Amino acid sequence: MIFDIQGSTKLPESELDEVQTTLIERFDFMRHTFPHSVESIGFVLGDEFEVVLKSPLDLFNIISTSEYGDGPRFYIGVGTGSLERFDKNTPISQMHGPPFTSARFAINEAKEKTGRISIKTPDLFVNYQINTLLDLIMFIKNNQTEKQRLITKTVDFFNTGKSTFQTEIAEILQTSPAMVSKTLSKTGYGVIKNAEKLIIEILAKHFEGYYLTSDG
Repeated sequence: MIFDIQGSTKLPESELDEVQTTLIERFDFMRHTFPHSVESIGFVLGDEFEVVLKSPLDLFNIISTSEYGDGPRFYIGVGTGSLERFDKNTPISQMHGPPFTSARFAINEAKEKTGRISIKTPDLFVNYQINTLLDLIMFIKNNQTEKQRLITKTVDFFNTGKSTFQTEIAEILQTSPAMVSKTLSKTGYGVIKNAEKLIIEILAKHFEGYYLTSDG
């Protein structure tokens, strides 16, 4: 996976440093929360980091963890394939293989569409299926208000790796459980989760045993 910070060229250096510090803390969280999925993670450029996944199961958990809170949003490109001569001690910046090339094509495509997320696989029909679902997901999300987005992002983050009740989410956001419930219903949260699950099932079915790579 490739994550590229949106608008990074317009950020003051001090603000970019703060974003990087926050993301480094998130990297540690991802390694410990998703050990069966995350193989490697790290910066390759000042405004890009890459994630190498062993399976697609936590793909959207990784995305929600990266974007939790009021921090930056990302362009995200995901490539699939196997990495030859993969060495756990090799820095991401020195890794090579089809997934990295595919992820780079994917992120360039993501920057050209409102969806800002794209996945590239060797199968054109699978690409069509997955990216159509992604575009629908992002169309729904792009129509959320800032308050709705904050609530859904918080639910996403605290649902990564553990169950959290709506009352706890409400306490975190200093709102009511009824507001959390109403927001999840009004924003089609359940539909989005079903679409994400379907994307993961498609990836797992067609590309079992491959590594997923992401740059950002």
